[in-house]
Amino acid sequence: MITQSIVHNLIIGCGMPVSIVDNEYFRTFLADIDPNYVPPCRQSVTTSLIAKVVADRKEAVQKELDECSAVALTTDIWTDRRRHSYMVVTSHSLVAGDRCSRLLAFKSVKGSHTGQRICDELDTAVSEYGIQDKVRFVVTDNASNMINAMCLFFPSPEQDEQSFEPCVDDSSLWRDLSESETDDAFSTSGSRLACFCHSLQLLVRGGLDKFTSCRSALAKVSKLANIVHQSAQFRAAFEEHFGQGKSVPASNDTRWNSVYRQIEAVVELDQLRLLDVLQETLHENLTMNAKELAQLQELVSLLAPFAEATDLTQGDKAITVSCVVPTILTLRRLLFEQQRSVVYHRSAVDELIKQIDSRFYDLLCQLQITPTQPRSSTSLTFDSDVFLMTAALDPRYAFHWLIDHPGSQEDKNALRHQIIGKLLLVFKYRLSLMLLIFC
Repeated sequence: MITQSIVHNLIIGCGMPVSIVDNEYFRTFLADIDPNYVPPCRQSVTTSLIAKVVADRKEAVQKELDECSAVALTTDIWTDRRRHSYMVVTSHSLVAGDRCSRLLAFKSVKGSHTGQRICDELDTAVSEYGIQDKVRFVVTDNASNMINAMCLFFPSPEQDEQSFEPCVDDSSLWRDLSESETDDAFSTSGSRLACFCHSLQLLVRGGLDKFTSCRSALAKVSKLANIVHQSAQFRAAFEEHFGQGKSVPASNDTRWNSVYRQIEAVVELDQLRLLDVLQETLHENLTMNAKELAQLQELVSLLAPFAEATDLTQGDKAITVSCVVPTILTLRRLLFEQQRSVVYHRSAVDELIKQIDSRFYDLLCQLQITPTQPRSSTSLTFDSDVFLMTAALDPRYAFHWLIDHPGSQEDKNALRHQIIGKLLLVFKYRLSLMLLIFC
């Protein structure tokens, strides 16, 4: 029991190094607990105990995947601080009505991250669990190598949801087809979905470049954050005035909302106290005047809905694909409303609208909305019916998002009927297959 607890709770659960079992103080601690207990050595833990846990876990994952009929995957590659690259593949499925997300692969990726290399690694992961024919969607970021990899992984042309419709005019034809022939005739092919959170990152990053009117204020915020984290003297003075542990978040180039959190933190500070800190530490040049503070406050107000949307779509314990349509419509409506009220950042609001209409051109066309921008090289692939249908099926949204649709009531009703029709076609196809299987 103690050995299992060490492996499961300390090494795996707490992320302690395997070498802890050879640490003399840890072994003394175990001896104090039970003098008769003999802990395993590092080699035994590595080659035997952890290997057994991995095998048992893979067997459990395999059993879950065998029970489901369709699987969605997410995959990504990132580089750590030592410049080592890793690729992860995660599966998402329904098992007995419950959502299941399981890690399929986590491996070091050396060399170039070409589309072919990514495709090969992904193919290895799905082949190991025998789910090649179950993969319906793969969610990736918008990097060109990921897009190329998905083109190789799904070599056949992408099919939209209309391909689910049983294309037979004679209903008796169903009785003439064998189960295998029916599956071949109406099989579903997989496709890539763009990561919505990463797409929001690109959208807002494009808009941030237009906040030129407050460059001076943004530079002061950035400098303030740097000295909070780099100067012990300034940090001590800052905490003396604002409290222990109080800080200004550092920014991260790969997460736009880190910049938002940084600006928001500075705006929310007591400006008189901040002035005292700056004067005491001889950083009066970072003092913001009334106009600069007003510019930052307006910027925070403009970006707050985008920050909320980013937090919403980063959830790993809830379904997020259904929030794509409601989020884009709400953000677009808010921006058009803010066009009439902004004082300092009108050009930035205009740019954010352009970014939405350009990058989500396909989605707006699906919603029968005429974008203000033409389709371009920055447009992202959001042309799948899955975004509309999941929004309609999710009880949190249903068709409430039609309130933010800019069309007439007649247009909204037509869109509602179109989506319902697509859902009925899918359900009809699924029901037909079930009848063929069980009759």
